[in-house]
Amino acid sequence: MTDERIKELEPRTGQRRVVVPSGRGRSGFRKAVGAAFTLAVGFLFSGTEFPGGAYPLGYALVAAVPQYSVFALLGVLLRCAYAYATGENLLLSAIGACTLCLFRVLLCVAVYGRKMMQKTGRLPDTVSARVLLCAIVTLGFSLIEIIRAGTELSDILFLAVNTVCAASFSFLLTFFFEPEYRFTPAFEAGLGAAAFCLSLSLSNVFIGSFSIGLVISYMITLYVGWLGQPTRSCAVGLLCGLACGGGLYAPIFALSGLIAGIFFEVNSLLAAVGAIAVMICGGLYFGGTEVISDFLPEILTASALITIPALLRILPSFSMKAVPEGSGDCRALIARRREEERERRIDSIAGSMNALSSILHGLSEKFRRPRPEKLSEKCRQIWRRHCEMCPNECSCRGLEALESEKASERLASRLMASGKIDRERLYDITKVKCPMLDAIAAEISACSAKMLEEAIREDKTQIFAFDYEAMAQMFADAASGGNLNFNVDKVLSDKLRRRFLRAGLRAENLVVCGDRKKYVIATGPDIAHTELRPADIREICESVCGVKFSMPEFMLESGKSALTLEGAPCFSVEYAGKQVSKKGESVCGDSVSVVKSYDDYFYCFICDGMGSGEEAALTSRMCRVFLEKMLACGNKKSVTLEMLNNLICSKSTECFATVDLLEIDLMLGIASFIKSGAVPSYVIRDRRLYKIASGTFPIGIVPQVSAEVTEFELVDGDVILLCSDGVASDIEACENGDPAWFIEFISKEWTDNLGAMAEKIIEAAEGAAVRTDDMTVELVRVKKISNSSENAA
Repeated sequence: MTDERIKELEPRTGQRRVVVPSGRGRSGFRKAVGAAFTLAVGFLFSGTEFPGGAYPLGYALVAAVPQYSVFALLGVLLRCAYAYATGENLLLSAIGACTLCLFRVLLCVAVYGRKMMQKTGRLPDTVSARVLLCAIVTLGFSLIEIIRAGTELSDILFLAVNTVCAASFSFLLTFFFEPEYRFTPAFEAGLGAAAFCLSLSLSNVFIGSFSIGLVISYMITLYVGWLGQPTRSCAVGLLCGLACGGGLYAPIFALSGLIAGIFFEVNSLLAAVGAIAVMICGGLYFGGTEVISDFLPEILTASALITIPALLRILPSFSMKAVPEGSGDCRALIARRREEERERRIDSIAGSMNALSSILHGLSEKFRRPRPEKLSEKCRQIWRRHCEMCPNECSCRGLEALESEKASERLASRLMASGKIDRERLYDITKVKCPMLDAIAAEISACSAKMLEEAIREDKTQIFAFDYEAMAQMFADAASGGNLNFNVDKVLSDKLRRRFLRAGLRAENLVVCGDRKKYVIATGPDIAHTELRPADIREICESVCGVKFSMPEFMLESGKSALTLEGAPCFSVEYAGKQVSKKGESVCGDSVSVVKSYDDYFYCFICDGMGSGEEAALTSRMCRVFLEKMLACGNKKSVTLEMLNNLICSKSTECFATVDLLEIDLMLGIASFIKSGAVPSYVIRDRRLYKIASGTFPIGIVPQVSAEVTEFELVDGDVILLCSDGVASDIEACENGDPAWFIEFISKEWTDNLGAMAEKIIEAAEGAAVRTDDMTVELVRVKKISNSSENAA
C-alpha cells in the first residue's frame, strides 16, 4: 500500500512537477512563540534578586540568548519599568543590559559580518566571547553602582555576586539556548540552570498565600521524572528545592523526583502518590506538622497538572538523546538497549558468583581445620592419661603448665600450622622435663592428623565454591557470547550494500553482524519488489562475506519490508557405534552420546566409569546425562567438565570416570578433543591413522579438573574414532604402543558403512583382547556441505 501510494505521487512522463511551498505560517507561529517566550523569561529573570541586592540573571540571559536577543532585552526593560513603578530603582541594570546587547551585536558584525547574521538570523558569537563580555559589562556597571552608592562591605558582596553569577549563568544558559549543544551533557547542565532560575524567579510570586513558584518547581521535578530519568529528576528536584527555600525543600524535592522517575515507568498515578507521600514524610521529619500545610495545596495542584495529562497521554514529551540518522526502525535500538541491559545483569550475577566463590574458598580453608579449643582439650586429655600411667612419682606439673591459657593456645596454633609436634617443640611450649614427652608428642600428632582428616572429609564447602566459580564463568561466557554474535562489521556491511546496488537492490539500512556466525539484516521499500531470486541474494551474500548462508527470509516490520539471512553450517556429520559389556556383567560401564547445540556445535563423548558393572555404569550414565544437558544449551566444554568434576567429587563414595569429548564446530570446520583421563583417539584421513592422546587424571580424583585440549582443522571425509579403554588396550597391544596391526586392519578392512566398520573394530579388539573389559567404539564422519547438495535438498 505504501509503495503504491509513493508511485502515484511521482510525476508522469511529460507532466510538470508541482512543488508545494512549505508552510510559512507555521514557521512564523513558531518564531512568534519563541519571541514571546524569550520576552517572558527576560521579564522574570531580570527581577530575581540575589544576596547583596544583585540582579545578575538579566545580564546572563541577554548574553546567552543567540536568537531573539532583542526580545530578551525588551523583557528586561519591561521588568525595570515595572520595578520603577513599584518603587524600585533598576535603571543601571536596564542600561547595563542595553550596553551588553549592543556590544554583542557590534562584536558579531565586526567578526562575522552583517550578511552572516542576516543569513542565520542569530548572533553567532562563541560561548567564551559571551561569558567574557557579560563579565566585563556586569563588572563595569557594578562598579558604577558602588561608586554611586558609596563603598561599604555589602557593596563588595554585591560586586562579587553580581559579576560571578552573571558570568556563570550566562555560560550555563548558553548551552540551553544553543541548538548545537542539544543532546549533549552540556545541554542537561543548561537545562538544570534554566529550571533553577525559573523556580527562583517565581519563588516570591503568590496569589494570596498560594505559591506559584512552588507549583511550577514541583511540576518541573515531576515532568523530568515522567520522562523516565530518575537521576536527572532527582538533580532537578534538588535545584528547584534550593530555589524555593533551601534547607527544607531541597532534600524532599530531590527524593520526590527520584521516586517519580522510578515509578512513572510503572504507573503515573502510583508515581504521583509515591512522590506526594515522600513530600509529606519529609515535611514531617524536617519541620513537623505545621510545615505540611504550607506546601500541601501547591504540591497537590502540581501533581494534578502533571499526572492527569500523563494518564490521558497528552503530556508532551521530548528526548535529551539524539536518534541516530538512518535508523530505519527504532525497535532495533530498543532491542540493543535491552541486550546491553541483559549483558549488564549477567555480568553482575557473574561478579556476585565470583565473590561467593572466593568467600566459600576461604570458608573451606577454615572448615578444613579442627577447632582450636577442641584440639587443646584433646591434648590435655592425652597428657592427663600419660600422667596417670606414669611409673615415676614425679611432680613435673606438666599438666598444670599445659592447662595455662597461653601454653594451650601456643600448642593449638602449632598443630594448626604444621599438623604435628615433636619433643623439642613440646618442651619449648610447656618447659617441662617429662620422661614421657616422646610418647605424648607422638600421640598428640596422631590425634591432630585424625581430626584434620575428619574435618576435610566432612567439609563440602570447597565443592560449592568451585560450583559458584564455574557458574560465574558460564554467565560471563554468555555475556561475551552475546557481544560476539551481534557485533556489526561495518566493512562487510558497506561492501554488501554496494554489491546489492550493482545488482539492482537498494536497501535503506543494511548490516552484517556476527563473529563466528554471520547475520545479514536489510530493510527498505525496494526489497519487496526486487527482481532478484532468493538464491541470487544468498549467492551475493556468500561471495561478499565468504561464508555460507541459509535462504533469505522476507518479512514486514512496522510497514517496512525486510529480509534476513543467517549463517549456515559448512559441515555435516554422520555417526555410528557399537558397545559390548564385559564378560560376566549384565550392564556396560561405558556410556556414549551425541549432542548438537543450538549454535551449531556437534559433540560426541564417551564416559567410562572406573571398573565395570553397576557402579561403573551408574557413574558413567550420570556423567553422560550431565554432559548432554549442559552442552546442548551452549555452555563451554571446559566449564561443563569443571562442574561435572565437582559433582563427582561431592559424592560420599569414591567414584571416578574418564571423559573423552569431541567438539566439532560445524560453522568453521574445526574439531577439538578434550580428554580427562581418556585413552587415545584416532583420526582416519585418506586411510591414514593419526593418534591423539593425553596424560591426565580421570574426573572426580582431584578438585581441579585435569584435561588437555587438542584442536585441528577438519577435511572433507575425515573419520574420527573414539573408543573406551577396553578397545584402546587392544589397539595399543604391542610393547612400544605402536598400533601397527590396527593400521593394517584399517587399510584392508575399511568400509564406508560406519555401522559395519564399528562392528569390525569390536570383533578385531575382542580377538586380540589383552584383558577383559567393557568395549565401546564410536565413529564420526565429517562431510563438507556443497552448494549443489544443498540446492538439491
